[in-house]
Amino acid sequence: MSKLTTIEKINFEKLFGMETGYVIDFSNRTFGEFILENVSIDIFQPKYAYMSGSKANRLRAFWSKEDNLLVGKLLLLLLEYWKLRKNLNNQLITLSENDLYEKCVVIAGNIFNNNPSKNSNHQG
Repeated sequence: MSKLTTIEKINFEKLFGMETGYVIDFSNRTFGEFILENVSIDIFQPKYAYMSGSKANRLRAFWSKEDNLLVGKLLLLLLEYWKLRKNLNNQLITLSENDLYEKCVVIAGNIFNNNPSKNSNHQG
């Protein structure tokens, strides 16, 4: 079980647009492939079927069921993917998005290193 706090999760959910049930711009197929390729897990197995079974809910289940190393690794890769998609689509990264992105990089790095910062939700 990862040590992501509720506040930290909210940061990722906002950046990844998870309030809609989606994660970034992934389809079911590309989401499954991305996670399988990067952390060798089938995100569509019953273990990750939480509530509606949407991509966002499956990612939430992943956060609650997997350890810091795996969660941190996936979050860092999702952050890289988020930034790449913005750049490839010539979408402006706003100042507030960039601030949130930078905050999420710190959180993911702390989780990956198994040393979550107690003050990560207070960074400005």
